[in-house]
Amino acid sequence: GGAPAITATVTAPKVDTSKTYFKSISENKDISKMASLLSTAINATKSEISKALEQFRPYHELWDTDQEQVEQDFLTTDPGLGEFESRILAYDNEIETIDELADTIAVGAIALKTSLLKEALIAEAKGWKLLYGSLANRKYKNRMKEML
Repeated sequence: GGAPAITATVTAPKVDTSKTYFKSISENKDISKMASLLSTAINATKSEISKALEQFRPYHELWDTDQEQVEQDFLTTDPGLGEFESRILAYDNEIETIDELADTIAVGAIALKTSLLKEALIAEAKGWKLLYGSLANRKYKNRMKEML
């Protein structure tokens, strides 16, 4: 002998699977109304946001231009020191202009934070300055070697 075996049966309650959590939320009138209002607000400000971001369009060449191709094209013109300086100063001016842009742009109830975008654009402009500086350095270093 031993102790008698004890058995238990657990029955899960019946769940109405035709009404999922998503379905019950999406059919909620208050939630549907808020989703509609939010969608309308976003669509209404979409063009204003695009317009506000247009101020960054002039800087697209900073990231959209192939530096190797520009380097080849520039060097084939046999640029003088003044041309190198002119390019570097142009990027200095661009950096100043970018830095002066607002860090936040208000569009209705939305605030667009642009500081990270500005930092990225400034980093790209500094990269271009470095390119022209190193090209000038290389060119005139070679000329000095030839003279010696």
